[in-house]
Amino acid sequence: MSWNWLPHDSLLGWFWPIRSRTIAEKSYRESEAGTLKRKEKGMHEIDVRVRCSGRYCEVLPENAILGECVLEELLYRVLAPFFEVVFIEDVTLAFWPAAEEQTPAITISLHAQGHKLLSARSLDYLAWTIKGRLTQALAELFGSPCMEQFAVRSHSL
Repeated sequence: MSWNWLPHDSLLGWFWPIRSRTIAEKSYRESEAGTLKRKEKGMHEIDVRVRCSGRYCEVLPENAILGECVLEELLYRVLAPFFEVVFIEDVTLAFWPAAEEQTPAITISLHAQGHKLLSARSLDYLAWTIKGRLTQALAELFGSPCMEQFAVRSHSL
């Protein structure tokens, strides 16, 4: 890797470093460009179903609509670093009353679409990373979430 110092056209005469790539780097990037363009055109569906104990919950059952709005924002913040465009299609938050000698339960269902993947990643790595970040975020609000269903599916357009 080498640096070229090119003059910046300002009155102060500052010089800005510009990195020039070697031939090997250029050919590697050009071969990846075709793969990345194909992945950018694809759409990814994210489906999540989570069950939580209602024991340590920061969301009140009386405010389920507000809880769904919080979950929608949380899901967007988890997905935004990976996709240029994120559509949150469905967020459902259901509180289940406690049965005999059991704690109340909460069921969360999330469905979203991500378009234009920002960086080339394998589908397995993408799913693993999203699942980890979403679990951490949900743990802050709902205690210990249990992922009943988690899927990231890729569709070509």
